[in-house]
Amino acid sequence: KEGRSIYYEIEKKTTNSMTHLALNDLSSLLSAPSEQLWQNLSNNICKILGLHKTIIFKINNDQTATVCAQTINGDYKSSMGLHFAEEFISDDIIDFYKQSTSRFCYDINKLNSHLCTTHSSDVKHQHTQQAPFPCTHLTYLKEIGVKTALVYPIIINNKCWGLLIGSHYETKWMDLHLRQVGCLMVQY
Repeated sequence: KEGRSIYYEIEKKTTNSMTHLALNDLSSLLSAPSEQLWQNLSNNICKILGLHKTIIFKINNDQTATVCAQTINGDYKSSMGLHFAEEFISDDIIDFYKQSTSRFCYDINKLNSHLCTTHSSDVKHQHTQQAPFPCTHLTYLKEIGVKTALVYPIIINNKCWGLLIGSHYETKWMDLHLRQVGCLMVQY
C-alpha cells in the first residue's frame, strides 16, 4: 500500500542439520513455578542456542533495569543483581527492541548486513532483525568482551517487561531457525 513497505530478510543457511526442540525443554518452562520461570527460560535459551551467557533483566517502574536471572557456561563474570541506569533502557531503546521479536548481531565490531531495495525511498533498517543495536548497548557489550549478541524483548500485556540477552565471547553464527526457537520459548 502507499506509504508502507514490505521487508524480506534472506539469510544464507550455514548448516544442513535441523535443530529439534526437545519437548521437555518447553514443558519445563510451562510447568515451572512462577519464581523459577525466568531462570528456567535463561537456562533453556543458553543451552539450546549454545551461548556462553544469557541474562534477563526486568525494566523497573523508574525506567531502570535489574538483572533477575542469568546462566553462565564457562568462566565469565556474574551479572546477577546488576542495576542499569535509566539511560541504558530509554523509551527509544525500548521502542527499538519492541519492533522485532528478536535482534541478532553476529559480530558487534562489524556492520551486520547490507540492505538492497527495489526503489529509491529510505529503507527503515530498524524494522529488520539485524538492525544495529543502540550505541549504548554496543559500547557496553564491547566493554565486557562480547562478540555475538542476541536480544529478545519480553512483552507482557503489550508492555516491554524486560529483555533476554544472549551473548557469546567469540563470533558465533546462529541460523534463523535456532533464533526462532528462542522466540517461541520467550513468547511462552
